[in-house]
Amino acid sequence: MTSRMGLLDRYTFEDVLREKYPNGASGALIELPAEASVQDALKLIRTHNILAVAVWGKKGRWLGAGATEAYAGDKQYIGIVSILDIVNYVLSLLPDDPSAGGSGPALGGAHPSLSSKRVIELIGASDETRSLWVARPDTPLRLSLAPMGRGIHRVLVPSQPEVVDQALGARGPSPSSHQAAPENTFRLVTQTDVIRFLLAHMKEDADLERTLQESVERLGLVGEARGSFVVTADVTSSAAVILKQMAAHSLNAVPVVNGHLNGVLVGTLSISDLRSYLAAQDHDDLMRVMLNLQALSVAQFLQNVKPESPAGHAAGMGNGVWCHSDTPVVQVMRRAVDARVHRLWVVDKESVPLGVVTYTDLIALVGAEAEARQSS
Repeated sequence: MTSRMGLLDRYTFEDVLREKYPNGASGALIELPAEASVQDALKLIRTHNILAVAVWGKKGRWLGAGATEAYAGDKQYIGIVSILDIVNYVLSLLPDDPSAGGSGPALGGAHPSLSSKRVIELIGASDETRSLWVARPDTPLRLSLAPMGRGIHRVLVPSQPEVVDQALGARGPSPSSHQAAPENTFRLVTQTDVIRFLLAHMKEDADLERTLQESVERLGLVGEARGSFVVTADVTSSAAVILKQMAAHSLNAVPVVNGHLNGVLVGTLSISDLRSYLAAQDHDDLMRVMLNLQALSVAQFLQNVKPESPAGHAAGMGNGVWCHSDTPVVQVMRRAVDARVHRLWVVDKESVPLGVVTYTDLIALVGAEAEARQSS
């Protein structure tokens, strides 16, 4: 039965977490102390197949990213370090023109290592982690999703309602901080969690369901309203050059094309692909890691980190990361969730990339629809 109240007004992040962690699962936050190394963070990220970890320090000794105060017992959460932060640091060691060869000045002198770099030093290396994003568990999604619709991929949410005010810094450190704090005070809600939740409950909101049946082009997610320019990477390009350019322009991913096949889509190169590459190295010498990366083409790099990757083969369109301009938005959401990706490339009839639809776009669309309905 459809309620008059919109889906985003009826549910909260608490509901999203309840479905993310069913049957009383704790959903303990994956976290590290400020003194941990970047190598420690990378191992956690790979072990748990995640893209970011929370960083904490002793309460009262730190300032949270963006001046956000988030407390849990004697802990103060300082910020989030994502794979993008780690990659930005690693790629900063490459010379400005990696294709020129040689070590370059950035790689001269003492060789840096992931084990000697503290994770706290990387907070804020990407735009998203310059602030610590925290949200109440009991606020309607219509009000909570705005940051995600602007590109924030994850937010911390207190799991214990009685500590919400203190957790969000409303009173600062409490005199009773030495008392035992509720376990798992914070949990993480991601864009993926929100998309899954919307798909599961879409039929409860007839207006939203009707909107999501429209095509990506009709809803302005691709086409003239968004522009037709899309940055691509050819399979023969230098992986180091492309990744360096992606980091410089804050691009999380680019479509990989085969220029010998008229630019057809054959795969995706993502910043997060470096997660597996870095973790698979049998040494901690970042100079050697970067020199090895400079020797790889995009196709070779993807075959290294994703042996099943179709990059370099015309059959790549079978990887489920594409759609057409007339594809209904709800199908885009389902394909992305099923493929465990955060975006779908929009291609023409010849399979040439025209644009991209991301989780940020989808959440912004749903949020705008809810706000328009609220004000009507």
